[in-house]
Amino acid sequence: MKITALLEKTLVWVIFSVTLLSSCASSGPNDFTIKTYTYLTGQYPLSLDAYLPETSVWGDKRPAFILIHGGGWTSGTRDEFKLFANSLASLGIVAVCIDYHFAPVPVTADNPRINDGRFPWPEQLNNAQAAVWWMRNHAEELKIDPNKIAAFGGSAGGHIASMLSLNAGYQPGTGVSSEVQALVTLWAPSDLLADHTTSSVVNESPLVTQIAYDPDNYQILQKNPQLLISPPLINDAIGMISNLLGTSVNYKVPSSAARELASPLYQIPYHTPIPTLMIHGTADKLIPAFQSIEACTLKNKMVENETQQNSHNAVCKLVLLNGEGHRLPSHLSDPLDPNSRPNKDILIDEFLSFAATWAQSSL
Repeated sequence: MKITALLEKTLVWVIFSVTLLSSCASSGPNDFTIKTYTYLTGQYPLSLDAYLPETSVWGDKRPAFILIHGGGWTSGTRDEFKLFANSLASLGIVAVCIDYHFAPVPVTADNPRINDGRFPWPEQLNNAQAAVWWMRNHAEELKIDPNKIAAFGGSAGGHIASMLSLNAGYQPGTGVSSEVQALVTLWAPSDLLADHTTSSVVNESPLVTQIAYDPDNYQILQKNPQLLISPPLINDAIGMISNLLGTSVNYKVPSSAARELASPLYQIPYHTPIPTLMIHGTADKLIPAFQSIEACTLKNKMVENETQQNSHNAVCKLVLLNGEGHRLPSHLSDPLDPNSRPNKDILIDEFLSFAATWAQSSL
């Protein structure tokens, strides 16, 4: 079956199945099963759920996504993005939702051992790399193409996914790589050093061509010019970053050097671009949309400068959800505009379109 036809069937199924997510299988365009594995052993083991399609247009070499949940790096479960995992599996794409070790938090008198099994950055990146190693080592069992793995994450998970895409690690003893071939982020932080200044990266680039090649974004930015200014991170975000970098246990703010090293934005210029989709709400107060605007713009500048073959495919598409905050979208739309679509529909459509197009490139 052609992927375009499969996508059309899947879009209809996904929209009507948001509340019908099964814990073991789903009956959509492609049936699939969910299997739980331990991908990291030791004192504090970690698990993942693999969403395995029964059949796939890709046969036994299926594209795969690793999905990384949010939660401020200190909470959350791998079930957060099961809607997206279900959607991918229905396309015949393998989806793997992972747990990771949380960052430490300030110790309280009533919970003095709260940080048992918690570790500061870069433990979360190390966990994600280990999960990709596991996927490649079990590629035959999972029926995945080891050369076709994408990273997906939301909020803190989007940060981890971004850093995963920029930091290929090699498994000791085997040499297996954690490199990923595409990236999708939802309202993800890219600059842990965000300040008040307007980014020169954005100013140097024509918005229509540099930011996602999407006129809808241009219209939103024309009406909301404040989105092009980097606001200071609010205290809640700084507290989360302090947890991530392990300084909150001593009630300190991490150094600028540590925050820069943990920021995807400052690593983008040193890596070959990969196909990327960034989705962000324009009313996000915790992680301002500017963070995705700036990162996506810089990625597209890298594409323009990239001379390697097929670099034209490595474009960052930015999707701005008008009026949406830091969360999975509501059914927010403009009641005065009969042509406007709810943000949830936009997100699902954009994600599935990106996933299908990227996956189809391997056919």
